[in-house]
Amino acid sequence: MSDIPAGKVVVVTGAASGIGRAIAVAAARHGAKGVIVADLTETPHEGGEPTVAAIQTLGVPARFVATDVTRRAHAGALVDAASEFDGVDVMVCNAVITLGADGADVAEADHRRLTAVDLDGVLFGAQAAARQMKDPATPGSIVLMAGMGELVGAGFTVAHSTSRGGVILMAKSLADALGPTASGATPCAPAPSTPISCGPRPTSRKPRTGTGSGLRRGAWGSRPRPVTPWRTSDRICRAM
Repeated sequence: MSDIPAGKVVVVTGAASGIGRAIAVAAARHGAKGVIVADLTETPHEGGEPTVAAIQTLGVPARFVATDVTRRAHAGALVDAASEFDGVDVMVCNAVITLGADGADVAEADHRRLTAVDLDGVLFGAQAAARQMKDPATPGSIVLMAGMGELVGAGFTVAHSTSRGGVILMAKSLADALGPTASGATPCAPAPSTPISCGPRPTSRKPRTGTGSGLRRGAWGSRPRPVTPWRTSDRICRAM
């Protein structure tokens, strides 16, 4: 296990359930000083005890902060909440939604709702953390969670893939903007064949050519295999 989060205060959005929950608990297992669990509700979608309770069982202080990532003020409140543990060291912008119908004819309202969470929410969280991390006395790391859609695209997730692609360029741009004043922004994407894939797409697999569209279909087919949150979390901790 990585000891990179040891002694650090970690903030994770979308941390009540799924991958966000796994990241928050893994950070505690790896020795985090404190964990801020940010989400709309404390109740895990998959059932079980709240994330905060799971973290506290490990002897690590944790606090839940009700958060709507589409609101910039809520992102600032997360950083303020982290001051309880001496300030945020790692911001993991993980909150994301998906659509039931997300093809070429995705509805405008659905597209805007998804973009508000999957793209705007990521930016607001990163900005809030960066404002603190620009101070040389309080540096830190920002991890932006993306997905396989931004690497290969998929016809059944047009809006989602578009937003995730924006997250990759956002991370690169923020890293350039922050320079030496912070550890920068790291894009991380759960991959179907490895626990976590950070950076460019693996070059060992050549993408197949789709039929009729002129676009390249992903090397793993049109639908990636499911990713297990608990398998991804340790690798994500290494990106902190």
